[in-house]
Amino acid sequence: MKKIILLTALATFLPLVQGPMVYAEDPFDAIPVRVRLVLAKVSKLMERQDYSRAIALLENFQQQGTTPADQPKKLSSRGYDHPLIDYSLGNCYLLQQQYRQAARAYEQALKKNSAFVADWQNLAKSYYELHQYDDAARCFLAVAGRDGDHAADNRYYAAVSLLLAKRYEDAVRQFDQLFEQQTQQLPLAWQEHYVQALLAAGQGRRALPFLQDLVTATSGEARMKWQEVLLCQYLQLGMQSEARSYAKRLTHENCTCAKWWKTLSQIELAGDNDEEALAALTIYRFLSPLSENEKKLWADLNLQLNIPSQALAEYHRLLDEQPDPKILRKLVLAYRQLGQETRALQQLQHYAPTTEDGDLLMAKADLLYSLGRYAEAAATYRQVARQQGQYVGQAWLMAGYAAWQSEDLTASLSAFDNAAANKDQRQAALAAISKLQGLN
Repeated sequence: MKKIILLTALATFLPLVQGPMVYAEDPFDAIPVRVRLVLAKVSKLMERQDYSRAIALLENFQQQGTTPADQPKKLSSRGYDHPLIDYSLGNCYLLQQQYRQAARAYEQALKKNSAFVADWQNLAKSYYELHQYDDAARCFLAVAGRDGDHAADNRYYAAVSLLLAKRYEDAVRQFDQLFEQQTQQLPLAWQEHYVQALLAAGQGRRALPFLQDLVTATSGEARMKWQEVLLCQYLQLGMQSEARSYAKRLTHENCTCAKWWKTLSQIELAGDNDEEALAALTIYRFLSPLSENEKKLWADLNLQLNIPSQALAEYHRLLDEQPDPKILRKLVLAYRQLGQETRALQQLQHYAPTTEDGDLLMAKADLLYSLGRYAEAAATYRQVARQQGQYVGQAWLMAGYAAWQSEDLTASLSAFDNAAANKDQRQAALAAISKLQGLN
């Protein structure tokens, strides 16, 4: 369930700052008359969204101030090189979503006036749209240091930009500084991005109280999202008790939500609480289709908890779709738990009539023995033993007992002799040989 939800980074910015007044308020020389006249015309064109003509007008105005290469260039008193011309060009490009051109224009304006707050603001927007998040953060912080009225907003934008730039520790520091300066209730979006920064920076434990607050402050899908993140953090931080308690609480609050039951089953299973895991998985099974692995797990839990009748149908379905020795062994075990050895043998012969699998052959031999079919059991045990697999010693020992039961004493002694060569079966085999020899 490991998951960190990436939130929409910045749904809104401060409005696009336009017009000469934002510049005139700063302590700079008065704006030249020609610049004011040009900007007035540009403003009317922008109101009509005729940005192409506005750009042409501004560029033509700039070109009037160019000087030949062999002559020294001076700032014209008429304002051909004024920062507001570059700034207005940037605004036109920005409104046309031509962010690269906008950024170049804003950068030119800042070269001429580095204290131009509105230009910093719009340059930050341009960089953000270009996904140049490091540059965007730098510009937002520049605004925060120059514009006291909007300092908090711009520090927030800087923090989110750093988050998107994957500079997680820097993002957390900006959020920490921002929150230290706030005395009012923080906007929900700020808290959400702060949590995301903490999680991305690997500070999940610090994020817990904020996650808990977000669960309380939100509703609907947003609340469910934060509940899932909180539960995930409990698990990632190894807080198994808290995770289990919270998962149970979630299932009680919303008993028809399948994912809470699924997660609870996983938590219970990890804690070796098989009965609780099966109960949760069974409820989940009614709410949502199980994956193939989940179906196998559900059947296996039933078998493990001695509820074989629940597992039979699932094992049959799986074997009908694709033969699998492991599933077949479980099916045989389920029938044996029910005391239906004959049925178990029938199913084994049905699904694997010519098997050479050592585990299945051993199961077949055990079934034949329990059903009193000793000669067949002895032959099958010998087949297993000759494979020289993990059951070799046990298979020879059981072959000896089965042959004894079928009154084939020669075959029985031979099997016990072979079993005695295995240290785990040596004592039992020698005891059986002694008894057989006593009978003679």
